[in-house]
Amino acid sequence: ILINAIRYAPEHSEILLHADVSGSDLIIRVHAARSQAPAGNDASQVGLARTRYLVGLYGGSLQIEQSQTNETIMTMRLPLGS
Repeated sequence: ILINAIRYAPEHSEILLHADVSGSDLIIRVHAARSQAPAGNDASQVGLARTRYLVGLYGGSLQIEQSQTNETIMTMRLPLGS
């Protein structure tokens, strides 16, 4: 998700990466300026679909939101081993 943010955020924009543990989950959140990829961009869609699939194999999830402040927020949640 970080590579996707770097690839599609406007040049010289700020990208924030935040990692935290909540209960038994690792949460990684990436905030980036709204993507400049054209709607339906195949490379972006395939990359995110592949990431969502791989995260799901480990029992995790990937959510993508568009905020009102013109940024994309990608949140990956992965369960930590016990």
